[in-house]
Amino acid sequence: AEAHALATRLQAAADDAMLGDRLTALTVRDNGYGFATLEGGKWVPRADDALAFHRLPGGMLVKFSKRPPIILGVDGSGEPISATILAGDERWLVRYDGLTTTTTSVPAA
Repeated sequence: AEAHALATRLQAAADDAMLGDRLTALTVRDNGYGFATLEGGKWVPRADDALAFHRLPGGMLVKFSKRPPIILGVDGSGEPISATILAGDERWLVRYDGLTTTTTSVPAA
């Protein structure tokens, strides 16, 4: 469920950046992630439900392929990224190709 939530939120943020013509970034903390927009030269965290900070359930970890903040392209040309969500023996991969997101389960090693 968390992998699908991340994919949905990432897609919503990318769409919002493109439709709103504003720079948007994925931000990450140890216990979760959120989104921010560039306003007056400063990153301002989003407070709306869809893009506000999301706290991960205890024991869950997300590893991103790039260091945050990760900029989402205003014109749909964001850089491709991936995130691996780890929860016990389960692993999920969320990919963003710069325009759309996908989610897949990763077999245990």
